[in-house]
Amino acid sequence: MSRQSHTATPQGTRRTIILIAMLAAALLAPSAAASTRHKVLPTGMRPIESKVLLRGADKNGTLHLIVTLRTPGIGAPRSAGGAAQPFALQGAQIRERISARAAVTALGGSVNAEYRYLFNGLRVHIPASQLEALRANPHVADVQLVTRYKRMTVTGGAVSGRGGATPSNGGAATEVQAKNVWAQTLTSKAGTGYGVKVAVIDTGIDYTHDDFVRNGDVTFPTAKVVAGYDLVGDDYAPGEGGIAELPQPDSDPMDCSIEDGGGHGTHVAGTIAGYGIKSNGDTYGIASTERYTSTLNTSTFILAPGMAPLASLIAIRVFGCDGSTELTADGIEKAVALGANVINLSLGSPYGIKGGAEQAAINAAEKAGVTVVIAAGNEGDKPFLVGSPSTEDGAISVAALDDRASYPGAIISNTANSWTLTTDGTAFGSPLVFLNTNLYDLSTPVSGYLHKVAQAADASKFALGCPATGDDGATYTPDWDTSVDLTGLVAFIRRGECTFKEKVTAMKAKGAVAVVILQRQDIIDGGDNDSYPPFQGPATPTADIPVLMVNGAAEYRVQGAISDYGDAGIQPTEVKITTTPTAVVSNPNYHTVADFSSGGPRWGDLALKPELAAPGVDIVSAASGSTDGVAWFSGTSMATPVVAGVAALVKQANPKWTPALIKSALINTAKSVGSNVLLRSVGAGRVNALNAVKAKVTIDAGPNATMSFGMVYGDATGVLTKSQTFVIKNNGTSTATYKFAAAAAAGFTIPSGVTLQIKYNTTQMTAGKSLTLGRGASATMKVTLTATVAAQRNFVISGESSLNAIVTATSSGKPTLRLPVFAMFQHVEKFAFAASAGATRHDLSYSLTTGAQDANAANGTSQSREIYPFVWLARDGRER
Repeated sequence: MSRQSHTATPQGTRRTIILIAMLAAALLAPSAAASTRHKVLPTGMRPIESKVLLRGADKNGTLHLIVTLRTPGIGAPRSAGGAAQPFALQGAQIRERISARAAVTALGGSVNAEYRYLFNGLRVHIPASQLEALRANPHVADVQLVTRYKRMTVTGGAVSGRGGATPSNGGAATEVQAKNVWAQTLTSKAGTGYGVKVAVIDTGIDYTHDDFVRNGDVTFPTAKVVAGYDLVGDDYAPGEGGIAELPQPDSDPMDCSIEDGGGHGTHVAGTIAGYGIKSNGDTYGIASTERYTSTLNTSTFILAPGMAPLASLIAIRVFGCDGSTELTADGIEKAVALGANVINLSLGSPYGIKGGAEQAAINAAEKAGVTVVIAAGNEGDKPFLVGSPSTEDGAISVAALDDRASYPGAIISNTANSWTLTTDGTAFGSPLVFLNTNLYDLSTPVSGYLHKVAQAADASKFALGCPATGDDGATYTPDWDTSVDLTGLVAFIRRGECTFKEKVTAMKAKGAVAVVILQRQDIIDGGDNDSYPPFQGPATPTADIPVLMVNGAAEYRVQGAISDYGDAGIQPTEVKITTTPTAVVSNPNYHTVADFSSGGPRWGDLALKPELAAPGVDIVSAASGSTDGVAWFSGTSMATPVVAGVAALVKQANPKWTPALIKSALINTAKSVGSNVLLRSVGAGRVNALNAVKAKVTIDAGPNATMSFGMVYGDATGVLTKSQTFVIKNNGTSTATYKFAAAAAAGFTIPSGVTLQIKYNTTQMTAGKSLTLGRGASATMKVTLTATVAAQRNFVISGESSLNAIVTATSSGKPTLRLPVFAMFQHVEKFAFAASAGATRHDLSYSLTTGAQDANAANGTSQSREIYPFVWLARDGRER
């Protein structure tokens, strides 16, 4: 079943990045001047020019900036495990902040926050006209635009009862092997995350929910939510204007209810470290005999435990009840100050780069011993959509996997049960299963007559069923008779143009007892008869009537049933909509990357982001504003806390490990997602808690723990060679011997003429060669990519061509270590443009100055080509 691509636009107006390029109609090679290569991707890591910063001014001409001062931060406070800092440094910090504050005020600006732990700096609003004066101040080391971030959720809502709501946290814990780490005994809390503090920088946490409460402990701080702070207040929503622009902080980080727009942080927290709620409504673990072990059966729980059920939580609220946030760096600062070991950031903004305002905060958090886990984003699988701040070095960027095997279905039969709508049209054939997209409770059948809502202009076609006026002022031209009475009818309409909610609302208003939505016509015309319109989740788009979905393959039977038994058919017959345990719709995307999950790599240097993947579709967790209710959300927001919880398990098992070691262990031990899944979509693959906890040997390939050769340009003038290194280190107490290999990722091949070789010093690590590491020992290995002249001629001149390879290190009885190796290939040519006589801006001729290496075999012959300009409009959260 296909899912709808949900691309939410961050609130507020923003600058538009305009990238202008030229495309040759017949020859789409990235071009260059006669003696230099023109690279299609910039090599810079971040825009720092004032003209770029000025584009981020809001409608009032004000810049929202983070200003880094020259005196360093003091690091984590002593209360959070930090080292003592000299009084001289603290004094210098304070003096510099005071001076910088005065300078900002003198320039007509305002200081909205101070940073002193992670770095020494200020968050300010300042007139754009004063930017140069601010940058010229001797105390100012760097200036960055504040990024506006949104919550990384695509669908979701409260669930009434369990409603077949699987997979739950229990499903996620099983899929990533977290449950197999649980090893609590009468005297030990091993494998539960005990002693590790995980900060949830989000909408706050409903710490009164039973998933976080034992023995009536509902006064903040609690035994589970041990610390926190509300940095914003309920009404904060930057970009909305007025009072919504102004944070109203307080000491209570309570989440808003789902009904009021909140619930995101509570849901995330439950996935990380919820206790779990049993079928009788009691919080798990209250009874002295209840322990978290690998054999715990959670299948009957109302809500299964989180990944690290005995970890502690810190609630840092940076979102109001609704809207976006500009306080991410503030949240990181507060989390470190409160002693976090792991930070979860289920937020972001698309088109992420390296070097945003949060990079300094993440660097400092890592230096303070904090592992930072961030959502990759929900913009779809195209390249470069992965969101910041997950694209910053040191952060773990998390993609979402679809781990739901099937979806609840419904069947349609007549009230006398003399027939059921079947797949083959026979009375005894297999029932035709409709997707129960809003999880309507069909234990009591819903009855009505089948009715085709036809197009007014062509009654043979199903109407789209859009209203004249939709949500948020949207307008449509209805293609159906809007005066029709649908009382007592099951309305059949087609997907397209307006939202599901708008369609269903329009049908309900006419009296429909149920709505069946057929797949979009263009999808069917394209040959896809198997996919259904996307599953929506409980009570979405409505809780009032059943909303069913059907694919193209079933339309013939649907048409026949309506013609024969519909309200205007040959033999009008009342039907009933019901379900059975076997009435399910299989998920064709089961165990692969979710279609909304943002694709990488990182823009600029093509670092491999995201680096890990975890379950993120239809995740059931705690619902804020309820005592023991659950909510069902999808998004990379839901995948991120799975990884954060696993990071807590690794931290408990290895309390002295640095964030870099924890990140390497998580990435090195991840499992393949499956065949033909691009590395730029999932990084190393599915996080595996059991192997990560067991791992004592790690591969360090730099701040992102993966290897990217970036854009590999081949001009076919000679053999191309590029090399990178990684360090393999034995962090255990016994000797370890490893063998190494490099091969294509599952389902891929390494292009002909391209090779990957692994060397230790001068020894090539071919089959049979091994490397032994003593306790605490490490070795530097080199990976060399080579491309022959012929291979470079085959590099693409348009589209996408990438290297998807894995370096493996294997040792008997130990987890296999995996290092993703990524590159994008591009053929380049050297040629000069020369305008022909009388040429217009859309008609230029040029002469190729290349020789025999030219992939198009032009060999210097002048050719006439049409050149078309295009504009790519892209936005990120730094833009106002």
